Amino acid sequence: MNQEVRKLIADVEDLIRRVGDAADPELARLRSKVESTIATTKKAVSDGAEQAQRQAEEALAAADRYVRDQPWKRSALPR
Repeated sequence: MNQEVRKLIADVEDLIRRVGDAADPELARLRSKVESTIATTKKAVSDGAEQAQRQAEEALAAADRYVRDQPWKRSALPR
């Protein structure tokens, strides 16, 4: 989903560049609103990615601690 959101943002930014600086006040207002929404969305996506990275690192560290604290013991089964 993250990749799809980034593609959507890139497409909207491309559309804004193509519209250019229009003299129409309503178009300028909409452009400003879209640019603000893009900035907010980029921050939310970035924050979400950072949080996911932190959670993955914490899970990995917890798994590592568990494995080190609870090593497998060789079974006493006959060969």
